Amino acid sequence: MQNVFDKIISYHDLINGALVPDKLSPTAIANYLKSEQLPCKDMIVGRFKGSILVETLRITSTNPLAEKYFPKSSNITQSLYFQLKYNSLSRQIEQVPYDQLKLDFQLYSIHPMSMPSNSEWTKIDEHRLRYCYINQLLSNMEVEHITEIRRISLVNDDEQSKAKISKLHRLLHSFLLELTSMFQLIPSDLELQIKKEYTTRDCAILVYRSIVKIIDFTYESFKRYMDFSLNVPCSSTLLNNDNFLLKTKKLENRLNKIDLDEELRNILNDEIDRIIKFQTLKKITFKEYDYYTVLFKSMTRFFLNSKNSVLDPDRIIDFLIFTNFKNEAFFEYLIESMISTSNDYDDAIDKHDYLILKKKEYVQLEIKASLYNKVDESHLIKILQKWIDIELSHINIVAYPSEEKKVEVKTEVKKVRSNVPINILVIFYRLFLECEVVSVEKKIEFAKWVVKTHTNQNNREFSLNSINNKMANPTSSYIKRAQEILLEMYERSKLL
Repeated sequence: MQNVFDKIISYHDLINGALVPDKLSPTAIANYLKSEQLPCKDMIVGRFKGSILVETLRITSTNPLAEKYFPKSSNITQSLYFQLKYNSLSRQIEQVPYDQLKLDFQLYSIHPMSMPSNSEWTKIDEHRLRYCYINQLLSNMEVEHITEIRRISLVNDDEQSKAKISKLHRLLHSFLLELTSMFQLIPSDLELQIKKEYTTRDCAILVYRSIVKIIDFTYESFKRYMDFSLNVPCSSTLLNNDNFLLKTKKLENRLNKIDLDEELRNILNDEIDRIIKFQTLKKITFKEYDYYTVLFKSMTRFFLNSKNSVLDPDRIIDFLIFTNFKNEAFFEYLIESMISTSNDYDDAIDKHDYLILKKKEYVQLEIKASLYNKVDESHLIKILQKWIDIELSHINIVAYPSEEKKVEVKTEVKKVRSNVPINILVIFYRLFLECEVVSVEKKIEFAKWVVKTHTNQNNREFSLNSINNKMANPTSSYIKRAQEILLEMYERSKLL
């Protein structure tokens, strides 16, 4: 184990120890690069503003950005090389829709101006030589550290592996904090650039990015051993995923097209805003990142699946509970909905039966969720069941005297199939009640009748909670459609 920390501690030596490039002579660095059998190739690149050459820079084959400018084939001709570079750029621009094309008003771009030519390390500018030395040293260190982390997981049991790797994680994270403080680094500093001159600060940025590579590898391969209370580093590939942001926008557009209760829509949109925010601000713990990525993948599969073209609000709510959507506003939304429906029952037995039915639904949902996820005591399903249990314990039920208990004769009711969404149908029934076309003692009884006697074209069962919500909170789009149907009925009445 100590051998591992001896190797990891080499990052500390690159920050302020014996390996700091300023403490090594250019000759020693050149000899090191030769010993690594690295060919020394140099290239001139130009920084352009539009078509105007602003300055010329040099880049060697061991620069971390070299592969972007050096041709992969040594046999490629100079004219063909530049033609391919510019053609590639043109194709990229052609594929970008105009509404998504964002231009930097500086319009600086860097293009090769010469083919790579053979040189010697002793002839490379001292500041570039030191930069290349750090880059090569870090590449070797990354291989060593990743090998050591793999070895830990192979030769130790889970508890030992977790203790050792989480300790390494904390140590690496402390180096990042040290670098950030020492060089006052901000996220934009961590983007690599070809520069006229490389300073100690530029070398420190290479060290920072290398440490992040080790942390990223650990998350991808052994995240169960990491300390999830630490922040994800801002240059991590986890926080720089363009596909993530693109899908977030698609998800947002899809949600806005679904007929949802306004409060639930706002809850979902707020959660998407949080996902965008941590991608933009690049500040989030590994625990939060893990939760949001699992949630985001589940949401994109569910909402963007072509099979889910029509989504019932009840189905969306069940999905969110199933995926452990731990959002405080969503939890309050569910509780308020249950309290509202429960309060519609004056009879304690009916209220008790309603809560028992809800608990049954959540227990069945728990069984389904357990096939895919770990349903522990902190899972949203478990929390909702506990809330129902407490609510049930406060309901005083007066038992029916056995001699007075009536035997209910069940009769099968053939349900009426509606050709319009239930959202529209319940608007008509609400108008019947408010215009006193029909008379009932309680609205809840009327809602029960709708549940018992109506179905849709897919023979889907409606829940009492769903009917109540749709009747109490009709959306503007369904109100408009109901008005159109009423006008059509009015015109037809003239023909009677």
